[in-house]
Amino acid sequence: MYLVIVGCGKLGSTIANLFSREKHNLVVIDRDSSAFHQLNPLFNGITILGNGIDVDIQRKAGADRADAFVVVSGNDATNLMAAQVARSVYHVPKIVARVSDTENEELYRLFGIKTISPTDWEVKEIHHLIAATPFQRYCLWERDKLELTRTRVRHRAVGKTVGELSTPGQLVIGMVIRSYGALIPEPDTLIQENDEVIVAMARDYSGKQRKWLEI
Repeated sequence: MYLVIVGCGKLGSTIANLFSREKHNLVVIDRDSSAFHQLNPLFNGITILGNGIDVDIQRKAGADRADAFVVVSGNDATNLMAAQVARSVYHVPKIVARVSDTENEELYRLFGIKTISPTDWEVKEIHHLIAATPFQRYCLWERDKLELTRTRVRHRAVGKTVGELSTPGQLVIGMVIRSYGALIPEPDTLIQENDEVIVAMARDYSGKQRKWLEI
């Protein structure tokens, strides 16, 4: 993938370092040369000093052949204008822009630009870490009566395999989360004490799972 990133602050550099580790082709643009110091020493992309709104700077970065364009400066107006140039001038197929003020999200959507809000992520993660409820519903599809949920497992599930606890067409365990990290399980992965799981399941089936899920 060829990816152009505008903004090399905390968020932009984190995204750049992640895609660099995955060996994608990267160009990072920022107006402040000192911002590039946040990139990993092993960063294998290109850095360009300049304004990401500028048509010539985007051309220099290769926006005309980019697969994706990510703009994550700290200024919503800058992000919107840079995203608009990438979309209307260079026709980049995938564009994501950071929005700090949630009141601006509708404006971005009117221009067909997908948005991310790091503040929302942080709030949701803090809420998950301190909330008293043992589960968090990520997504809900009312029409199809499906949900994606993160929840702890009950003691009676410990020692059982993911395959034993899954039911084809009704419940699938997509991820197991432990104190040291997360993993995508195999059918023979054993559930351990204090595990959390992310499950996709039919809503009318969830009540039957309370014997082993804290829902």
